[in-house]
Amino acid sequence: MKKYQIMPYKMAGKVRLYILMAVVFGLTLFDLFMMREEAKACDMPRFEDFEDEHLAYKRDIKLLKNNSLHEQEDLGEVDSSERIFIMPDPPSDKTPHLSNVVIIGATNCGTLTLRQFLGLNHHIQITEQPTVCYFKKNFQQNGDEWYLEQMPYSSAEDIVLESCPYYFSSKEVPETMYKFNPNLKLLLIVCDPIQRLFSRYTDMKLNQRINVTLAQFILNKHTNQVQPYHFEVRYGLYAEHLKKFLNAGYNLSQVHVIDGDKFKVDPVSELKRVEDFLHIENVINNSMVYYDDIKGYFCMLKWGLEVCMPKGKGKLKSNDKETLSKLSEFYKMSNEQFFELIGQRFPWK
Repeated sequence: MKKYQIMPYKMAGKVRLYILMAVVFGLTLFDLFMMREEAKACDMPRFEDFEDEHLAYKRDIKLLKNNSLHEQEDLGEVDSSERIFIMPDPPSDKTPHLSNVVIIGATNCGTLTLRQFLGLNHHIQITEQPTVCYFKKNFQQNGDEWYLEQMPYSSAEDIVLESCPYYFSSKEVPETMYKFNPNLKLLLIVCDPIQRLFSRYTDMKLNQRINVTLAQFILNKHTNQVQPYHFEVRYGLYAEHLKKFLNAGYNLSQVHVIDGDKFKVDPVSELKRVEDFLHIENVINNSMVYYDDIKGYFCMLKWGLEVCMPKGKGKLKSNDKETLSKLSEFYKMSNEQFFELIGQRFPWK
């Protein structure tokens, strides 16, 4: 009959300890995996984010083709503050050129408005689509010919502007973009990363993509600390993302950083700084931009269409002081690194 040896007490204790350590390690790996999956879920722009802009864009094409705003009643009610204006039929002496200036970010800091308002300068030609995002999701799939088809008609001396705020946080885009064109000029409009995050959170709630509190959105449910791998949280680490473009080969002289908070209250001054950076004539002035007292934000007129800063952006009005305090501590070091990197400071809390 086979005899079984009884495991010594000390050895049995070690086995139990090893099993306990393995369980804890496995739970930790699972938690990290879930955090990264949550981050990936937010990594790509979704059509819902731009649905209103695309609808307004299509309506404005019809309005311009009919050359009459009276057609609006057949297209349904159109909020002019959400319009995306486009170029009318181009002159015969202009052809599509690839972009030489790109707005790389940051989301919810005014990228769309910056793109629209820069179109006031006749030396700057903007793409019809609000976000082409060629280097993010269309580079390998569609190729250079497709990219050229998305470009506006322009002369060789014009600035051709593309915009995609999801370039800024991408790991692959900086190197891909630099290999494609190392001479590109990059525009980066930034705002307080906590305000940006809260604005993004508010947008997602309004679009019914999430139904949680701010704390549930960005804090780890086990540790109650800020999730460092959450995409929307990590997007606010501006220094980390800008360094990727510099490491790819671009230098700071090719990057112009725009104060998104100043842009909201004095857009013309910030636009003039962009014109100076691009070495083009200062065209945009106060007669082209006006403050709408009723709407509470700046608007402009282009080709008979009113274009305003987007409404409905979330303002930081959370009563969750504990979560805001954790976010402030989380972003503190990154903000300082960013200020040192660009050689200027912003009054972020």
